[in-house]
Amino acid sequence: MKSATGGCFVVIVIFLIFLSGAGTKWSIGSLGMPEPIIDANGRYPNGSMVDPINRSLVASGYYQQAAWALTLLVAAVFLRLAILIRQTNRLKRRYIEVLQRGRRAA
Repeated sequence: MKSATGGCFVVIVIFLIFLSGAGTKWSIGSLGMPEPIIDANGRYPNGSMVDPINRSLVASGYYQQAAWALTLLVAAVFLRLAILIRQTNRLKRRYIEVLQRGRRAA
């Protein structure tokens, strides 16, 4: 239980750090995804450097599409994980029922 609480705390902190950059490091783009704000020198408005991947995606003009593709990929992985967890729980219940029936017969 403590690890679940700690995980939730970490996610909340990461989300708050991300939100703190709103308007200074990123803005909402045309497709509804966050997009970095970069000047002509490849820096954020506060002067810090932008990593090469973000800089190349923004320069190519495909940052929004790449963000949506990554979002859909992560959603598909979580959906697959949920399906596997459900199947595993179903198999576990069946196994327990078989064990209980075997004990009653003996």
